[in-house]
Amino acid sequence: MKKGFTLIELLVVVLIIGILSAVALPQYQRAVQKSRATQGFVTLSALNKAQQEYKLATGEYTADLDNLSIHFDYDDLACGGVGPETAAFCNMGITSTLRMEVVLPAPDSHYTKWRCIATQGDSVAQAVCKSFGGVIFQTGPGLDYYSMPH
Repeated sequence: MKKGFTLIELLVVVLIIGILSAVALPQYQRAVQKSRATQGFVTLSALNKAQQEYKLATGEYTADLDNLSIHFDYDDLACGGVGPETAAFCNMGITSTLRMEVVLPAPDSHYTKWRCIATQGDSVAQAVCKSFGGVIFQTGPGLDYYSMPH
């Protein structure tokens, strides 16, 4: 009599491993994106403080990050919309389907301070936005905008 595993036993083991990976992989992806989003949130918080310092010193916000008192080493970090009648914002790409954004105070601004922007159809990016307490307040072409309570 030969010792070893039958083909059926090996197939059952492979099937069990496949089921476990199908359950674990989305949770892992969500955890990775959430940690990146948390890092982005911390970076944007520092950027918000630097923008507030710049406004106190000059009376306005800046779209040029080199004007700020701290240095940012991120390629996908940008500010825009700076003007007396517009809501200035700074945003950061977390992944290709997820962005974090802080909106700087502006006169009569209807924007929420913190936003999470997820691509429609990407359940992981949407789950990350919801995990920060985000609630959809606007949808755009292919994007869902979440206001965040931070």
